[in-house]
Amino acid sequence: MMKPSYTISFAENESFVHFMKQNIKEYNNQNSTPHREARKEGAVQPLHIMVKDGEDHIVGGLTAEIYWNWLEIKIFGSRNRIEEWD
Repeated sequence: MMKPSYTISFAENESFVHFMKQNIKEYNNQNSTPHREARKEGAVQPLHIMVKDGEDHIVGGLTAEIYWNWLEIKIFGSRNRIEEWD
């Protein structure tokens, strides 16, 4: 029997990333009902909050997804600063 070995790499390796994601997805599909449910059509709800200035220009906000009763913020930010509103 061969001894296990390992490799450490700092280079991009799309095939390895694909291998890892696919194996995790297959495992979760077999063993995790929440993971299976989250992959169903409509299970993930997008959320977008846009902040606009007085001239109706978007100056910030966030994009997120809601699933498993959790909110996952993907992008959150603002353009320069947002003036305080009364």
